[in-house]
Order: sequence, then structure tokens, then C-alpha cells
Amino acid sequence: MKCVDRKLSALLLLIGLAIFSPPASAQETAGIGALTCSRLLSIYETLEGAEQQEFYVAIHQWAYGFFTGQNRQLRDNRRRDLRALTVETTADEILSLCRMDPSARVWRKADVLFQRLAYVSPGV
Repeated sequence: MKCVDRKLSALLLLIGLAIFSPPASAQETAGIGALTCSRLLSIYETLEGAEQQEFYVAIHQWAYGFFTGQNRQLRDNRRRDLRALTVETTADEILSLCRMDPSARVWRKADVLFQRLAYVSPGV
């Protein structure tokens, strides 16, 4: 019974913190895209093994979310084709684009990749 009480107390505490915590600022929630390319490369090259692979996957995951948001902003029912994007193609391309322009923000390089994607819907 004590275990259940502790779990319930912990759950209620977490719910309370979630309800009464102030919202995060945009700077705190911007993620990978807000980094400069030089910072992204520095982090990536500092990591090794499984940690580097996890960060590599995180680059793709962030970019896929960014691309999805970009697609929702397009007019006239147009959408870019995200189906061909793999972890490797996305992360490799962003890392490569960042190496060419280390002072840029990662989101700008992701946008370059997004603009290269073909449309899957004709729009008007």
C-alpha cells in the first residue's frame, strides 16, 4: 500500500508542477534549429559511438518536424515530398551544408534542404 501511496503522491506532484510551472520561452524550446552550424558541428564531433548516433538521429527528427511545419505553411495545397528522407540523407545533408557555412543557423540550412524537395501535390 505504501508503494501505491508514494507513486500517487509523486504523480500528483508532477501534475502540480506541470500545471503551475511558467511556460518555457521560445529560446528554451527552439531546439537544434536555433544552434549555429558551428555549434552543431562541435557537439556532433565531440560525441562518440552511441551518443553521436543518437545526436545524428536527433538532427533528422528535428528536421523532419521542421519540414512538416514548413509544409503546413505552403499555399494552395502544395506539399513537399518527405517520404524519401531517411535519417542518413537528412542528417548527412544538414551536416554537409553546415560545414560550408558554419556561421549560419541550422534552421536556415534545413530550409535549403527543404526547398530542394520535390512537390507531391500540384496545388494551383
